[in-house]
Amino acid sequence: MFTSIPLNQPAAESHRPVSNDGMLTSRRVQLGWGCLLLQPVALAYGRRGVYLMSTLLTVPIMVWTSYSSSTGEWYAHRIIIGIAVAPIESLPEISVADLMFAHERGTW
Repeated sequence: MFTSIPLNQPAAESHRPVSNDGMLTSRRVQLGWGCLLLQPVALAYGRRGVYLMSTLLTVPIMVWTSYSSSTGEWYAHRIIIGIAVAPIESLPEISVADLMFAHERGTW
């Protein structure tokens, strides 16, 4: 979500006003779709591989984010990163159950 360019840079280059809500919402919608696609894969084949795949896909997309030059390109990498980051957002909830018993959670 944190990038090296301001949210209004694509709008400034295309001389059109763009609301920040629309740019952020496209990523959030794709987070939901990414969970629907990648959560069953993680449960069927293991979470470690999905965590690694998600992390390795996220790094180049974040580099691409810093070089985006148009509004269409901005939306494209927001959609792709939304799908790629979905396991990082949703799988920790499942992984906590593997690490400790229910009566031990929150006692540290």
